[in-house]
Amino acid sequence: MWILLFEIILPVNNILPKPSIVLQSFDDLLQKYQLGWNYLSTLSAIYLPMLVAHYICKFLFPVILQKNVFSDIVLSLQWFSRNIPGIILAMILIYWFPRSEVTKFIFAFLISFTSFMFKSKYMAEINLGRIGSEYSLSLQSFGIGTNSISREVIWKAIQPNLMAHIIRQNIYLWASVIIFEYVNLGFGIGTLLRKILQFRDLSALVMIFIIIGISIFISMQLLKLIKNKFHFWKA
Repeated sequence: MWILLFEIILPVNNILPKPSIVLQSFDDLLQKYQLGWNYLSTLSAIYLPMLVAHYICKFLFPVILQKNVFSDIVLSLQWFSRNIPGIILAMILIYWFPRSEVTKFIFAFLISFTSFMFKSKYMAEINLGRIGSEYSLSLQSFGIGTNSISREVIWKAIQPNLMAHIIRQNIYLWASVIIFEYVNLGFGIGTLLRKILQFRDLSALVMIFIIIGISIFISMQLLKLIKNKFHFWKA
């Protein structure tokens, strides 16, 4: 429909460019806008913090389940996470450290980490009720410690739900990081979007949206593949 309407019927307009021009703009994105480095910067800022947050959450998981100061801090942060938009945190970090690439990773890590902590604690409480005290006591009778039970039994039990949450979180993290880059003016796709809008380059704008859409789709499929292959059991 797009090809028929804007390539043949309305070749010149201010709504959408011709598909052939959009394809040609990909070379401009590579040369003029340095798409390669900026794209890798965004990808690394999304998935490296996500991976680190996942493993730190796993390491701290036994502590989260216990009643202690750290667990209380986590619960108190949950209120801020639900009622204060993440963009507020982004603005504060950008104000403190303008044009710093490190803050982008810190921002993405904090979003992922707090989200994983809240979700894992919530799912653990549900699964603790399913497991029951008898099963827990029988495991302890074999010399298995509480921390081992938390990591090897409860953590495994919540993995399908946690992976489903990561898949949903993927889109939110893409949007958050791109908005952060747009404001911060460092490297990344968000910075490219700002430059493209400044130059009013419509064909490049459409092309970058296509690239973002394809990237999110591929990443979603890969995460679903990981879930189905490694976390396929019933939650």
